[in-house]
Amino acid sequence: MKKIIALSIVSVLATACFKKKAVVAESKKYSNTCEPNQFWLNDNLIKEIGNQAHTGSYACVMSTKNEFGLGLKQPLTEATNNSTLQKVTVSFWVKATKMPLKASFVYSIDADKNLFWEGQPLKELVKEENKWIYVQLEKTLPAIDNKDANIGTYIYNLEKDSFLVDDLNITFSTK
Repeated sequence: MKKIIALSIVSVLATACFKKKAVVAESKKYSNTCEPNQFWLNDNLIKEIGNQAHTGSYACVMSTKNEFGLGLKQPLTEATNNSTLQKVTVSFWVKATKMPLKASFVYSIDADKNLFWEGQPLKELVKEENKWIYVQLEKTLPAIDNKDANIGTYIYNLEKDSFLVDDLNITFSTK
């Protein structure tokens, strides 16, 4: 009987030792409702536009003068507390004044040089003029093993169209 109990205990301990631990995704979310006192890339484009905003009275105003819009830049190691960043999920509202909208949302990782750059076009997602359209994007990133790298996420207005952006949310996650 003692042998059976001892064998059972050894079996339980062996199973516990070799059982794979569940990998829990870490994430870090940043939100910008375009209201004052928020620090982001190109926050000088945030203007008071009254009831034309999606929420509140401020929005990021893109125009023929602006190639780069609202975004966020930070060290890659801070994006997910020193874990490996794998995915970026983005959501925001866009109000375009003409179609097609030739802007993109960009993901860029840089150190001494550019390590990764990709833009996701908005023209297939924003198909109506003068109406707030909800946009949600997700990008799986390549593994970057450079502790000096920064990640940048931003609106890229290649054709310098006029449009509004509001309520930008960016989530960096490890899974």
